[in-house]
Order: sequence, then structure tokens, then C-alpha cells
Amino acid sequence: MTWIIQMRDLLRVNKPVEIDAQLELKDASKMRQEILQVSPLQVKLQASGSQGIATVEGEGAAELEVQCSRCLDTYKSELRFPILERFRQPTSESEASEEDEDIHELESDQIDLRPYVEEAFWLALPFVYVCREDCQGLCQVCGTNRNERDCGCSQDRIDPRLAALQDFFKE
Repeated sequence: MTWIIQMRDLLRVNKPVEIDAQLELKDASKMRQEILQVSPLQVKLQASGSQGIATVEGEGAAELEVQCSRCLDTYKSELRFPILERFRQPTSESEASEEDEDIHELESDQIDLRPYVEEAFWLALPFVYVCREDCQGLCQVCGTNRNERDCGCSQDRIDPRLAALQDFFKE
């Protein structure tokens, strides 16, 4: 499947173009170390044109195998993300209105959608992956996964630089 559409054809035809395809991401695990594996992105887009502007909108989805940021367990997560991009041919006007800031100016008649789909994927990723809301993580003293068992280590660690203040509020 080619990810390139022709701007001229899109503006000339009053019928939207449907795109339903897969996109293979390469080196996703090199970009984010907690991502172990990514299935091909399932992408459904609709491209239409009017008044010199091409609009591409739709949704992408992928299944990821990730590592929890707290306990380091591996789990599967599904990611769904919206895609909305607008394009136009370069205009002679040097000033662009604020409304036009989100419109990409094309250098040619072709629109390569691949980088825009990839960007939408990367921007939709959460900052950290947590296997579940109440994940206890690893014990900072012994390294035991506290979701599986209680290690009995004291979690009250006092910074030695502040140890003199520990009795400050006691009467």
C-alpha cells in the first residue's frame, strides 16, 4: 500500500478517498526502551478536499508489548489514536492567519501520509507505562516485586542529610 496521495486528484474529485492499511514501524523499541514490541499499526483514514485544502482524518491502533515502569513486568497494551492533518498548496500570501497554523504547506502535488501517521502514534504514547493503577513497584531496598509478595523491608528511608530533622515535630 502506498501512503502517497495526489493533492490535485483529491481536490478535483468530490468523493473522499478511503485508506484502510497497515503500517509497520521499524525500530520502535530503540526509540522507547519500555516498548518491547509493536504490532503493525492498523490505520483507517478518509481523505477529502475542498477549497484548496485537503483534510485527512481517521484513527490508528496498535498492540504493544511493554514493560511496566514501576515493577518491570511485561504486559500487552492496546493504543488507539486519532489522526487529523490538513494540507494545501503553497500560497503567495506571506502571512498565514492563526487558523492556518495547523495546515501543512506542500512542496509538491503529493502528500506522503506515512510520517504524519507515525508522528500521531509517537505523540499518543503515554509518558510512562504502568501495568495497573495500584502497582506497588519494586522494593527500593531489596528489589522484590511488591505486587507478588511483601518483603518486610522498612520503607521509611531517611536522607542522612536530613536525619537531624526527624525529631523536629515530636513533642
